[in-house]
Amino acid sequence: MPFVLIVGGGLAGSTAGILLRRMGWEVSILEKSKGPKEKVCGEFLSPGVWPLLNSLDLSRSVLTAGGCVIREAQFLLSSKNPVRTRLLDKNSEMPAYGISRRLLDDLFLRKAEEEGCLVMRGFEVKNYRDDKEGFEVQALSADGSPASLQTRWIIEASGSRKLPTPPASQTGFKTHFQASMPEEILRLIFFRGGYFGFSGIEEGLTNLCGIVENRVLKKAGGDFNLLLRNAADRNKTFGAWLSGAEQARDWLACPIHYGFQKNFRPRVFYLGDSFCFVEPLLGQGMTLAMASGFVLASFLREKRISQQEAPSPQLAAEFRRRLEKLYSWKFRLGHALKFLTPGLYGRLVNGLDSRLLWQPLADLACTTPAAELLEIS
Repeated sequence: MPFVLIVGGGLAGSTAGILLRRMGWEVSILEKSKGPKEKVCGEFLSPGVWPLLNSLDLSRSVLTAGGCVIREAQFLLSSKNPVRTRLLDKNSEMPAYGISRRLLDDLFLRKAEEEGCLVMRGFEVKNYRDDKEGFEVQALSADGSPASLQTRWIIEASGSRKLPTPPASQTGFKTHFQASMPEEILRLIFFRGGYFGFSGIEEGLTNLCGIVENRVLKKAGGDFNLLLRNAADRNKTFGAWLSGAEQARDWLACPIHYGFQKNFRPRVFYLGDSFCFVEPLLGQGMTLAMASGFVLASFLREKRISQQEAPSPQLAAEFRRRLEKLYSWKFRLGHALKFLTPGLYGRLVNGLDSRLLWQPLADLACTTPAAELLEIS
């Protein structure tokens, strides 16, 4: 019986697995996909992520994966000149970095295996039942046959919300383009009801990813290409880029549930998007996913908890309060960035010197989140 079972082998789950193994815990990671896969994601690592990657011994692997260094963000709020901000961590002077989730998640999961985690690919968790001493997990294995697993701890890091959740009002979307564009720039386009960003990743590709209100998407007939064409008509900079771009991947889409998870299983520990989905502008979501794994390891070390002990509801609730400290200010910052950009507010602030407003906000978004909670070595 594995003492710790992590549901989901993405950034949050793999980070937690790596750090718990270093504490001597026995960890199994159940990953739904059989191999590396694409995900709806901005595929943009904020400069604040490098201290986390250094601690995980993953910086070199990420930097040599062939991704794209990104030193500047451009907020395209109108057809006029874009608002420009630099993207650098003030302490390390490291830039942002573009890399696909297909490649990045695989690097993380391989590192978890290297550290001693048992990674079970192709296992889809259908349900788990609390049996006081632990959990009984019902899953489907890679060949589709049912599997039953026993575990003391469950860490939910799949990014989904399995308990009843109100219907999503927004949709995330993503594709890749083959296009020539100036390197080292993230461009963000805002329109009423949504936004999208595009920046380089590996293999000369450009990732384009955004979020749109469902009512706006419905008016477009569910056609993401129509959303892009409409944006191109309003913004000459984007229109010029799109005219020379060729779509290289099919569209991916997923429902977006903003904010904190409302329903929790009493003794389950939640990480990443399973705990809270923040506005992912400037790579905050991916950084927080990793950081949540650090907070978990720090919390368990502080409490001197043994993996043999079945977690209590009180312990899980205390951890959620700790994790909320990590997410709350980044959640508010994401809303501030988004609030200032569309419609009237965008027109009012578009003319402001970026050093007065946009650069300080970008600097906040680029910091390592709540470093005092992470105990980074």
